[in-house]
Amino acid sequence: MKLFHWYSKYLQNYSRGDIVIMAATIEEARKKAIKDFEANYNERHFITPDDEDRDEDMRGHRETLNEDLAKEPFILEEGVIFIEGSN
Repeated sequence: MKLFHWYSKYLQNYSRGDIVIMAATIEEARKKAIKDFEANYNERHFITPDDEDRDEDMRGHRETLNEDLAKEPFILEEGVIFIEGSN
């Protein structure tokens, strides 16, 4: 297994977000990200399935996520990675 890391515009709040996934291949990592996005979209964005703008908002967020995942990730095959935070 490898650790795949993308910087993310989709998850950006005040600064960039991060997508970190453990998978055997980059294709598997991308599929895991999309599957999680679709399964947890409503909770992550505090909306109900009957929200009028849900489908349009979801399409926009999915496009941004796909742009993130289209980039080459940092791949950690062994070792340690530090993720610096801010206050």
